[in-house]
Amino acid sequence: MQRRRRTRAISSKLTEADLLKIERTGKPRTDRPKTLSLCEIHVTDKVFQWRNRGENIAESINHLNELVRVLKATKKPLDPIVVTPVGDRFFLLEGHHRLEAYHKVRWQKGVPVRYFVGTVSEAQHEALLLNIKDKLRLSRAEKFDAAFRLLKAGAKTYEQIKDVTTVSLRTINTMAKVLREHPKVLDETSWRRAWSAYQMQLVPNSDARHEDWQEEKAQKLAKQLIKNVGVGFVRDPDITARALEIIDENLPKALVYEWLEIAEDVLLEVVQEDNNEDAEKLLRALVYGRQPDRGGLTADEAEL
Repeated sequence: MQRRRRTRAISSKLTEADLLKIERTGKPRTDRPKTLSLCEIHVTDKVFQWRNRGENIAESINHLNELVRVLKATKKPLDPIVVTPVGDRFFLLEGHHRLEAYHKVRWQKGVPVRYFVGTVSEAQHEALLLNIKDKLRLSRAEKFDAAFRLLKAGAKTYEQIKDVTTVSLRTINTMAKVLREHPKVLDETSWRRAWSAYQMQLVPNSDARHEDWQEEKAQKLAKQLIKNVGVGFVRDPDITARALEIIDENLPKALVYEWLEIAEDVLLEVVQEDNNEDAEKLLRALVYGRQPDRGGLTADEAEL
């Protein structure tokens, strides 16, 4: 029996500077086949990937598993992925989960593709737009990182960044303030880490110095939960909430304090759904009428 050839993702460590050099010196491919083999699709996470693989883990796994299930059940290709020609290669702009699913089932047929033709910078912008609209939404943290990345690039106005990422102008202004007052964060790709570094230089004795350690521990715990419990606990939040309460009756209250801004948003949504205008006014006053903190910026301004 002939053994099927194993396929693997063609992941590249090329940077934006590398692709810009290829763009200047090399001729782009002009052919536009309707399908490509897996080995013809190159992935450059440093350039065209706007998602953070450390965020939204459960939703990402569920999405990938569903794509794999569909491929196995139908034996038919998924919706076309989007690629762009740079030099003599095609690079993936949108469809990372679909491409991963093809590799998981060791897909041997052609992969349907659509093409975006433009400069590397234009392709980056298109990749963000496509991922914002994708079925698997960008997480809140990923949208903040995207806004921070666009702001550092300096090619778009604050209003354009807001329109693309849905991050508020207030937060974009906060990001600009951090960049002005603490230029060292230019090297950061994460808004969370940039904010932490800013806080640490603003208030040297603050707890911000521990945030990298906390993030590392949180990422490790998240992976342990996924490995040991699976992603089912995300589908039944009422059961998960009760399980946490059984572990420690004070844990739910502590978590609400950790997620205070999110809790405030949820309360506003509930009040708005009930069409209770008086309650909404009161709640907004309570939420946004707090005294400034976090080094002179309100919690609402930072949106962390």
